Amino acid sequence: MTAKPHLIIIPGRGDRQWIYRLVKPWWMFLGFRVHIFVFGWNNDRTPLKKAQERLNAYIKNLDGPLYVIGVSAGGTAAVNALASNPNITKVVTVCTPYTPLPHRPKNQLIAQSIRHTTQTLAAMSDETKATILCLHALYDQVVPAEHNRPLGIRAKQLLAIGHGPAIATALFFYSWTIRSFFVR
Repeated sequence: MTAKPHLIIIPGRGDRQWIYRLVKPWWMFLGFRVHIFVFGWNNDRTPLKKAQERLNAYIKNLDGPLYVIGVSAGGTAAVNALASNPNITKVVTVCTPYTPLPHRPKNQLIAQSIRHTTQTLAAMSDETKATILCLHALYDQVVPAEHNRPLGIRAKQLLAIGHGPAIATALFFYSWTIRSFFVR
């Protein structure tokens, strides 16, 4: 019997782990061993390198197939982890800023992670980019359209308006779409 694949969900700013615990049983039902990794966005003084190394170390301790869903700023951490962890099979980002936001963030850790993601994607091969799916809202007041659809990355528009509603829509109503992307 093959072990269930791992799924790491990385929350965005606020690190609201309790919210993601609500979706955990659903993703377990879909066949994953679910981990919620709190990146530490609220600790603005943490250097990006240290936070990313902590995520990479966590990933390296997992065996078997590994998928990652990065939500909002968590998507930047997921893409950066993909670049340095060959054991990550695929990544889905939800409402993620891929380029610096002019009006946000005041949080320096998020701003650094966005800049690093821009550089990471520029250096990434097309083969690696094909392992990323970007989900974005019809309208997102936090991460506007021009910042959440990177060139060369497969993107899918969610039938949702607003940052929070789009995230909830993705994690529940688009879960089969995400699962299909992961396992094909």
